[in-house]
Amino acid sequence: VYQVPSINNANVLVMGGYATFIVTGDVSISGQNGLTIAPDSSLKMYVGGSSVSLGGNGVMNKNGYARNFKLLCADSVTSLSIGGNGEFTGCVYAPNAAVKLNGGGNSDQDFVGALVGNTITMNGHYSFHYDESLKSEGDSSRYVMQSWQEVSLTQAGN
Repeated sequence: VYQVPSINNANVLVMGGYATFIVTGDVSISGQNGLTIAPDSSLKMYVGGSSVSLGGNGVMNKNGYARNFKLLCADSVTSLSIGGNGEFTGCVYAPNAAVKLNGGGNSDQDFVGALVGNTITMNGHYSFHYDESLKSEGDSSRYVMQSWQEVSLTQAGN
């Protein structure tokens, strides 16, 4: 278990087990200066600041399983963005955040996992895939995905 005041473009490698980060402030990571979770590892990150920004490949979950990276945001986190043509695999719980998923990459699955936010906006080419294996996680979260319906802007009246 590691506690830090913030993460700002830190180069972090998690390998050989389970790690927990407690970040009392904001998180901003992207590209070459990001988090890498090795195939035999997992990371649970608690964030208590006001914003989280994950740029292109800011989190590289080498396991390929969403359950191996969990980002859990306190009620104080009101802004969360994931973007910059990077793929993301993990679970995000940010119930008070305005979530922006920007500029998906070249993959068919830009986001793989699960996401809880106050509002969620996807811009540009962005593909979202709910990882159905999470149903068996036995997580005691307040919200569980039952179903969803994709609505075009024309259908929504915008």
